[in-house]
Amino acid sequence: MKEGSPGERVPGLEELTPIRVKSVSPFSLARYLMGQEPDLNLNPEEDPYGVIFQRLKELPQPDQESLLVGFFENGVKNFPHGEALGQKLAEINNIAWFEPKGEINPAVLHGHIDEHLSRLGLDPLPLRTINNWLEARVTSWGAAWDTSRYIARMTSRLAAQDASLVAAREAAWDAAWGAAWDAAWDAARSAAIVEARVSSWSTTSAEGWLIMALRAAGDIARVAALGVADDAAWVTVEEDIMPKRGHNESNPFSPLTQICKLGCYPIGVVPKEEVRQKFAVFIPQYQKPRF
Repeated sequence: MKEGSPGERVPGLEELTPIRVKSVSPFSLARYLMGQEPDLNLNPEEDPYGVIFQRLKELPQPDQESLLVGFFENGVKNFPHGEALGQKLAEINNIAWFEPKGEINPAVLHGHIDEHLSRLGLDPLPLRTINNWLEARVTSWGAAWDTSRYIARMTSRLAAQDASLVAAREAAWDAAWGAAWDAAWDAARSAAIVEARVSSWSTTSAEGWLIMALRAAGDIARVAALGVADDAAWVTVEEDIMPKRGHNESNPFSPLTQICKLGCYPIGVVPKEEVRQKFAVFIPQYQKPRF
């Protein structure tokens, strides 16, 4: 049997020396996972994060979490909050994108939205729901929440960069932030695009509208993936660095991930003008296609 083939442990990979934070990559993650679960049949030389996380879905979520925590805690030396990041990535990897399970309770959406806005120091807003892919795409173009999200993202990123310059410990905060963001973004984007196009295809009948809906779905999926990537990256700096930057609130992106887990997409604050602003959420009318 060829070394590394399914069903056979790859000799020596289980005992790999922990790598530096700056060396975290799809290659290093795939190599670690193959040492633990050869049946995943990964190719460390070629597989991007999207493929790696798709293969991980073959395992139950607790097993995914155990492997990811093991990598960031044991496979990487001094990765900031590796356990929390492994748990977060497993959570993100199991989001049922754009697939609501039954009726969505507006009170639940309100709770997540209010928490998100509160953590950014913003006042609560009324809820606006959208059920059409094309309308959701157009609305997202005019959403103002991207500005607050961008500010929050850059605040955490700059905090990581500043910490890397002054930290006496070996862990590179900026590299950890980047590794977390890249892994979550690639994994979520790949899965979200597939599910968004399936969902839009199954709920759009006219051929001309279908093409437009498929394009809209791809755009929406990419933006939705940004939110969960920001969520994962924040984990690496939340406890140690952000309080020093004056941000004592919890992760502002986590409530948005909870909305995504409901099968919805948090578009954001619309319109940009302050008059009659609302927080828009896209709730797909999902139906599995019949082949």
